[in-house]
Amino acid sequence: PFRGRVIEVFHPGSVVEGKPRQSAVHDMVVRGMVALTGETTEAAAWKRFFGPGDVVGVKGCPVGRPNSISQRETLREVLRGLMLAGVKPGNIVFIERYEVELLECGFDKILPSGARWAVGSIEYDGVQVKTDGYDTSRFVEFPWVATGADAKNVVHRRSHLSIPVSHVVDKIVNVCV
Repeated sequence: PFRGRVIEVFHPGSVVEGKPRQSAVHDMVVRGMVALTGETTEAAAWKRFFGPGDVVGVKGCPVGRPNSISQRETLREVLRGLMLAGVKPGNIVFIERYEVELLECGFDKILPSGARWAVGSIEYDGVQVKTDGYDTSRFVEFPWVATGADAKNVVHRRSHLSIPVSHVVDKIVNVCV
């Protein structure tokens, strides 16, 4: 319903001495969601997208760890917003590509009681062509392969959805850096 719409929010105290402040992040998320949807309350804004029957994946970004990642303060606000919309903690699934990255970032420690996490792989394998944990029927195929890869092997030119994305959740919130 809000295709291509961008909402900018700002708070002068959102980061103090290099650390995000939860209260400021809370304020920005509330203002952003209300501005995006035009609703009068935060709960109504979240309910425009989510409801009690949804199974929602929350995808963070751990790649630039330790500092250039999806901040836990922002992730906490997304998790709180989902529950405000009526999504049960058991229907919230934190999704990452690699378990090692999820754990190193501490994303598992911020989940509400009852929420769960799921990954495609345990760790990066150097060539990223293993399909355990991935849905081999759902992929994007590229016309090229990485240097040294076997162009005749379809796995070397396909990017597969992880099983949690293709079979567990029905909506995803992507929280960027």
